[in-house]
Amino acid sequence: MALHGGAQLEAVVLAAGPGKRFMNLTKYIPKPLLPVANKPIIERLLRNLKSAGVESVIIVVGHLGHKVIKKVNMLKGLNLKVRFVKAKNYLKGPIFSFSSVINEISEKDFILASADSIISSNTIRNLIETNENKITLVVGPYARKGTKIYIGSGQEVKGINTPLKDWKKTATSMGIMYATTKFLEYVKKAIKRGNTRIVDAINIAIKEGIEIKALYVKEKWFDIDNIQSLLEANIYYLEKLPPASKKPEIPDVKIYPPVLLEDDIKVDKNCEIGPYVCVDRKVQIGENCKLKNIVVLEGSKIPPKSSLSNGVFFKNTFLMRREGNHVQNKS
Repeated sequence: MALHGGAQLEAVVLAAGPGKRFMNLTKYIPKPLLPVANKPIIERLLRNLKSAGVESVIIVVGHLGHKVIKKVNMLKGLNLKVRFVKAKNYLKGPIFSFSSVINEISEKDFILASADSIISSNTIRNLIETNENKITLVVGPYARKGTKIYIGSGQEVKGINTPLKDWKKTATSMGIMYATTKFLEYVKKAIKRGNTRIVDAINIAIKEGIEIKALYVKEKWFDIDNIQSLLEANIYYLEKLPPASKKPEIPDVKIYPPVLLEDDIKVDKNCEIGPYVCVDRKVQIGENCKLKNIVVLEGSKIPPKSSLSNGVFFKNTFLMRREGNHVQNKS
């Protein structure tokens, strides 16, 4: 899909952060590579960008960036021109990750997205097709969690997290925006002021009189920043699978669909699996295990007689959600 003047539309995907809310899990696996229905978060975003008409993507990497680069380069049938930029100061905040790519995009408008958001191709296409070459945020119904957007009567953004001008309603940011080259000026200003977030640059632009639009959509999206949101996304995409793939058959094992199991796994007898279980490659599950609403990552070994639910299993450790969305380790 081309912009005005025939230039091809490009996207910038921020995939540099350490994902601290996942605790020990993201010490070994970068958050964009965590699987949702056995596909990495970033793969779902990239394929939806391509389906919406984006032709090329710059992926900004930082924490475990070599793993992100390797995985994306292995994806088959992506048909996207992908470049990688390594962020030096990504630990200071996402705006510093983004600053690493400013020189790459200084002459054209672009889509800016977070690698931990899964946004449908329809929503992205809507953003591109309805945009009037203005800075535009995609927002959805207001939720308690997430970035709060204040919106005026003309769908203009009146502030992020804090209202800066008179507003009529609130919404939640979906983690994707259309950005003009003008926006880069406010990113630089935010950095000079010691700000750490992209939203700080947007608020500076609003204060200086720049019109920023809100594109309100009701389609499902996921901002995956903790185990609970990962499980919610996993349930959603498991339910969308074709019926034939939701209930694999394993001798002496009870399956309660929807369940998604890779082919090269080993499951011992008398296990009960499901509903809402995803098991990645090279996993071993001991006998008499009961698994429900969990994501099992590649190479894990679940001991016999384990009863696990509502969490993520990696190698030999189970991380589960507790009240307040804290993470509990069970080795």
